[in-house]
Amino acid sequence: MNAKKNSTSQEQLTIVLNIEDFKRIEGDLIEKRIPFSIGYSSKPCEKQEEVTLTKIERVEAPKKEQPEYPNIVVDKLEQVVNKYIGPNFESELPSLDNICEELSMRESTFKRVFKQYYGVTLHQYYMMKKMDHAANLIRSGYTITSVSKIIGYAHPIKFTKMFQKHFGVSPKKYQQFQKNLSLEKLRDSVRGV
Repeated sequence: MNAKKNSTSQEQLTIVLNIEDFKRIEGDLIEKRIPFSIGYSSKPCEKQEEVTLTKIERVEAPKKEQPEYPNIVVDKLEQVVNKYIGPNFESELPSLDNICEELSMRESTFKRVFKQYYGVTLHQYYMMKKMDHAANLIRSGYTITSVSKIIGYAHPIKFTKMFQKHFGVSPKKYQQFQKNLSLEKLRDSVRGV
């Protein structure tokens, strides 16, 4: 692994990794559910088995604090979250009024409890889960248009903008990167590595 500091108006660290190290790092971040974004150079590396990362940063998510609310409130909160934020993202979230009514909770209380328990707002949590699901579908081989429809976007361009905002890379580049990783795995298995 090589690292060099570029002297520009913004501090930047460029890291050259071999593909296997990159796969391991990416896998660890995803497995540990650590939010992150990656930038990489489209210029060819000296060696084909290397990737040049121009940016890899952890997207700070606030620490999940222990709620000071009774377990019944937390249980209800988790039940509603599991009901509305699951593998089916075709429909939008119900209104906050409807959720609060279902919980028998004031909106201000719900917002405070949710933010304290999950570390982000309901909408931020929903979008994180939605984009994580989209990334999983892309890794599974779905087309970008299909993924867009599956997670509830009528127009792929809107999905592309949200995906890029969330991950820092377009769905197409993410898909191409995943295909390259799959080809590397196939080559490694043929070589007996």
